Amino acid sequence: MTCFNPVVNSFRAKEELDLSNNTLTGTIPDTWDETNIISSFKLSHNNITGQLPDTLGRAPNLKRLHVSGNLLTGSIPTSYFNLINLEELYLDGNSFVGGFPQTQEPFYGNIMKLSIHNNDFSGRFPAEYLDPFKLSECIIVD
Repeated sequence: MTCFNPVVNSFRAKEELDLSNNTLTGTIPDTWDETNIISSFKLSHNNITGQLPDTLGRAPNLKRLHVSGNLLTGSIPTSYFNLINLEELYLDGNSFVGGFPQTQEPFYGNIMKLSIHNNDFSGRFPAEYLDPFKLSECIIVD
């Protein structure tokens, strides 16, 4: 078992961080901001608990966020709906709750891969979040 927080804190200045398929435990640190250069953050298939930190939604270069298959809870912070460069979002296999803000404007105009199944989301997923000409993979319903 490895504690997750010290590992991530030591890599905050990296562009790509892939810690998938380890036995990492702990929470995702809430220490991200506009100065982070991270473009790819992959944590799938670990034992990460807690909620997605609001501050990670302020990392302007984030293109890939993979947190599938963990023990994450709570709702998706509103800051994540402003990640205009996000191309891949994998949230499946956690215990996220809540809905998605309804909008007339596309938030995730660059999303090419989306997987949000096996959670406890409610309501409808707004089609306005996705550009059908860019989308290559989408798994929403269980």
